[in-house]
Amino acid sequence: MTPILQLVLVISGISVWIFGKYLFENILLKKSRHSLNLFYSNIFNFKYNEYYSQLLLPIVISILIYYLLVFIYKEPLGISRVVRDWNIFWIIFLGGFIQPIFEEIVYRSIIFGFFLTLVDIKFKKSKFYWTGIIILFFIQAYTFMYLHDYKLFDFPRLLGGLYFGLLYLVNKRNIFPSIIAHISGNLTVILFWYFYWIKF
Repeated sequence: MTPILQLVLVISGISVWIFGKYLFENILLKKSRHSLNLFYSNIFNFKYNEYYSQLLLPIVISILIYYLLVFIYKEPLGISRVVRDWNIFWIIFLGGFIQPIFEEIVYRSIIFGFFLTLVDIKFKKSKFYWTGIIILFFIQAYTFMYLHDYKLFDFPRLLGGLYFGLLYLVNKRNIFPSIIAHISGNLTVILFWYFYWIKF
């Protein structure tokens, strides 16, 4: 996939997000102000406090997980197959920053956040509330895994989906820690690939 196509996909994804938000606000939640506020609080929940739990810890754990996976699989999760001929700056910009931010907005904030909001609205006082949360947690992780390479099982990406989803949940649906962790993980893989596989 060329860098231009990557940018087109990112712009398209953001457009779909804005359009979907408009439909959700004006059609599905037209008569429910409380639900709309709940939706906004889940989707646009960026908090920059508690730096240890939301910034440093996600970075450290993400780097450790990715190094462990590289050690186990003896390659940087297939990145060399995709971007072998790309300029390193394009790889860092798109794969290290744009892609993680885009994926966290789509998988965690939009998809996971949307369905969590529906569970909050419909089942908050139900005995099945936490069952729904747990089911959604595993569904978002599997979706994240499957849509990367369309494999029925891919442990590294499933682990990533579980980890990023867990960060999103334990930080009260704040997307910032999962974005930071995802960027850290991707940059770890990219730099490891570049300096180890290419330079040596």
